[in-house]
Amino acid sequence: KEYFDQGEIAAARAVFDDEREQMQGENDRLVKAKEQLMPQLKQSSDEYFLRALMERTAYDNQNWLDDTCEYFERSINAKATEDNMFEYALFLQNHNRLGQAELWYQKYLDEFARCDKAECAMTLNNLANVHTAKNELAKAESEYVEALVTYQELATVNPTAYLSGVAMTFNNLAGLHFDKNELAKAEGEYVEALAIYRELAAINPAAYLPFVATTLNNLASLHRNKNELAKAEGEYVKALVIYRELAAVNPVAYLPLVATTLNNLAILHRNKNELAKAEAEYVEALAIRRELAAVNPAAYLPDVAMTLLNIAIYHLYSVPDRERSVNYAMEVVMILSPIAEALPYTQTYLQKAMRVWQEWGLSEEDIQQRLAEAGK
Repeated sequence: KEYFDQGEIAAARAVFDDEREQMQGENDRLVKAKEQLMPQLKQSSDEYFLRALMERTAYDNQNWLDDTCEYFERSINAKATEDNMFEYALFLQNHNRLGQAELWYQKYLDEFARCDKAECAMTLNNLANVHTAKNELAKAESEYVEALVTYQELATVNPTAYLSGVAMTFNNLAGLHFDKNELAKAEGEYVEALAIYRELAAINPAAYLPFVATTLNNLASLHRNKNELAKAEGEYVKALVIYRELAAVNPVAYLPLVATTLNNLAILHRNKNELAKAEAEYVEALAIRRELAAVNPAAYLPDVAMTLLNIAIYHLYSVPDRERSVNYAMEVVMILSPIAEALPYTQTYLQKAMRVWQEWGLSEEDIQQRLAEAGK
């Protein structure tokens, strides 16, 4: 290498020729060792992958989250596969470990997905979801657009397989434009997604009715934001009916969505001054989310905090009740303070909870004393 770096190619070649036999022997030995080890590494990878899949719902284990991550990483270190790397990235995303999820989705994209258009589009969509949650909206928008273009190309050849991907990406891109207050873009994209999902649900309701409900929910939130409350209420109610039917069969999958829709309806009814309806919907949403968070706090505590904040604001402006409003806001702060840095989108909830205190005229000393008492 020294000869080569100095441009003395003939001398470098001569050294190589002198050591050719020894180098070839060493190379052959390493290749043979690799061939012998690969089946063992593959078996070890498969075993740890299976253990990770089992551990990811072992909520009776206090350390289930960290243990699951350890087993996924042991599996990948033994032999990285499409399955173990993608499932690990998805697991991290679903449990709000967004920085790690971004890392593993990017690895999956680079090592496995770039050569397969469908896999590439799916991974870009998931990576965009992570960047949206991290409030990195420019990155997310670029990834959604690339995923959408790819899905649309695939759907022209095979609509049965890929129209759902088109609808999913329209829905996600609409959510991003909604967050950016680009409401005309968002509404058009939601309408496109809803039309596709309804078409698919007419053929396969079991597979696609949940997506019809989700898109109705999203479109209703947009119409509520535009103060088109009659449209919004009709869409929320349709979504809630679908989710309740689905949750009766599969509560694990659909109870969170029942809670989301109830929370959204409560906000709408508060805006319409239908306060009894709003309070009942908030209370039911909070009860469901507390139940879910008791089993899986990493996934559902931020949702508990969001509903608590909504009720705190409700008792600040709509049905004033100082003690209840302050206590709900305090619980928001207690929940989010340890996790807000890792979950940037929750920092807005934290700031709003603190503003609730300020609106009630609490001093810094009052707040610190209440937090200290709650901490005990």
